[in-house]
Amino acid sequence: MFLAFLSLTVVGVALLVAVVVFYSKKDVLVDTVQNSHELIVHDHAPNRPIPVQESDTAEKDAVRQQLKSDVPEKRNREEVEYIPILRIEEAIPGLKGRELIHYAGTGTLYSLGSTAELEKLEIKSDELELVVEGKLFLTSRYIIIYSGDIVKKFTIATIESFRFSGAHLIMKRKRVKTKKDILKIAADLKGFKYILHALT
Repeated sequence: MFLAFLSLTVVGVALLVAVVVFYSKKDVLVDTVQNSHELIVHDHAPNRPIPVQESDTAEKDAVRQQLKSDVPEKRNREEVEYIPILRIEEAIPGLKGRELIHYAGTGTLYSLGSTAELEKLEIKSDELELVVEGKLFLTSRYIIIYSGDIVKKFTIATIESFRFSGAHLIMKRKRVKTKKDILKIAADLKGFKYILHALT
């Protein structure tokens, strides 16, 4: 009998605690909702004028002028730099995959045995050894010149240094100390120069 009474007492106390907790949470929730509604109504009261700050016309013009000066002016279409991409129908020997072709022309490749620096190197026609004369292509990665079965291909990344002397491109390749490659461009020298400088 005593155990039954004790059990009822414990259950009753647990129910009482649960009811008290439930109602206290409900009151807190109602207070929070009311407070938030009060804040919203207070902030958007229709009889409360919204202040508008008017600035001087001269001030506005100064700001607009400042914004314009911060934005760089657009270049004319003639001044925009780009590298042309050519569509060549013929198969180019030494070229694999989808390599972009930027220049097509003709030229002559010579070899010159010399250890001199490029700046001090003088081109003398009697010292030049002809390698190949034919079609010349400049791609994103290579300089290719060929005629028939003779194909010469230079990877642009392996060119250590180069300079132009008239229509001649004088190249020093990496890990090649005793020889210089000299390429004479026969057509559109300006275009070739521009593209090569852009690629390097």
